[in-house]
Amino acid sequence: MKKTLIREGLLGLSKKDKQSFLKFIHSPYFNTREDLTKIAVFLLSDSRLESEELTKKDVFDALFDGLPYDDQKIRLLLSYLQKKLETFLTIEELQKNDGETSWWMLRAMQQRNLQRNYTKKINYFRRHFDQRARQDWSHYYEKYRVELMNLDVSTASAKKSFNYEVLTESLDRFYLSAKLRHACTAISYQIVFDQNYRFPLLDDVLEVAAQEKFLKVPAISIYYLFIKVMNGGEEVDFVKLKETLFKQQYALSSQEFHEVYTMVLNFYIQKINQNKLEFVPEALSFYKKGLDLGLLLENGYFQRFKYSNIVAMGLQVGETEWVANFIEEYRMLLRQSVRVETYSLNKARLAYQLKEYDKALKLLTKVNYDELFYAITARIIKIKIYLEKGELELLDYQLRSLKFFLKRKKVVGYHSKNWGKIIDYTRKLAELNPYDKEKRTKLREEIVAEDILTEKAWLLEQLDNL
Repeated sequence: MKKTLIREGLLGLSKKDKQSFLKFIHSPYFNTREDLTKIAVFLLSDSRLESEELTKKDVFDALFDGLPYDDQKIRLLLSYLQKKLETFLTIEELQKNDGETSWWMLRAMQQRNLQRNYTKKINYFRRHFDQRARQDWSHYYEKYRVELMNLDVSTASAKKSFNYEVLTESLDRFYLSAKLRHACTAISYQIVFDQNYRFPLLDDVLEVAAQEKFLKVPAISIYYLFIKVMNGGEEVDFVKLKETLFKQQYALSSQEFHEVYTMVLNFYIQKINQNKLEFVPEALSFYKKGLDLGLLLENGYFQRFKYSNIVAMGLQVGETEWVANFIEEYRMLLRQSVRVETYSLNKARLAYQLKEYDKALKLLTKVNYDELFYAITARIIKIKIYLEKGELELLDYQLRSLKFFLKRKKVVGYHSKNWGKIIDYTRKLAELNPYDKEKRTKLREEIVAEDILTEKAWLLEQLDNL
């Protein structure tokens, strides 16, 4: 049973889904086979499926006590049960989607020539679509399909005229919003995974979407503005994007709104990773809005990297009091497996910022140094502390330790270059004669010229303090 589709399918059901599936399988409308009912009840009872030791023979013996094992019979029975599960899942999803439900209902009425039922329902659905707050790409797709159904009915009846404007408007809005949405997703993936995607017709779509009548449609304007921002838009585009996104939040489904929010946030983080620190205040503001709207939790938990990003950005803009409150307020929403070290690392960051060096060093003893980013962050905090305190022997040890760690972990790419430069420039600072103006000037010019150097501001500050 270990690798069977039906085991995977049934294990994927929630407790509520399992109860509903048992009602489904007991219903004579959907199932008239008693053996299917028995096998469903058996498999879903007493957490049997969770055991990887359960075999098809175990199932057969439980259902057909005393009969010799028949492999073909049990395989067929499990296959039939899989088909029933697929039907159940389809019905469950269909019930969640009022657009699909309305389309199939109208189709059934049309095919059975239930004219009065059809007219009443299509008028109801039209009013429903017009009053619905959500007006994303799927809204216009559903509306288009219903109007297309009505076109078929009108075509079959020579007495009826048809308003093509409603149909074409829905089609245009669906196509533009869907095309722009997929383009935004592709661009985001292209950046993160270094892929190259082709976007046929995108330039033409953007030109059409720029028309005033389409920019009034939130599902179009949000994606249009996001693509402009991604392609080097001006500050006004950022402002419009944020205003439109949060003002028109309920025009998108909750899932789609979360996707757009995440894409914009990833864009900010990408810019910050390129050492464009002017994006830090905007990113922090965006994070705060996400906190207010509950967008940053996943299954009720705070991801450790989001938690750490917020702390880092808050400290970069000097909001130490807000950061201190954030660290404590969201501490218990970190998963228990990473809570202590994530909390300790970020408390250490705050303590360092407040010049509480001994407290920071004590907190760093609770960090897991096997985890790459935790280990790097902790070591860099120590490097900063030892340089600022003038403890050069400990500083030398930390610099050599970090260099060895990067080599052992085989860190490559952007992070390897960045951390390697932090090591090199910190060592140059430690060895620099503060009275040698020529070398000071040269070192400053080297640091300023670096494109990849996340600690540039700190290095320049330490150079000024020599």
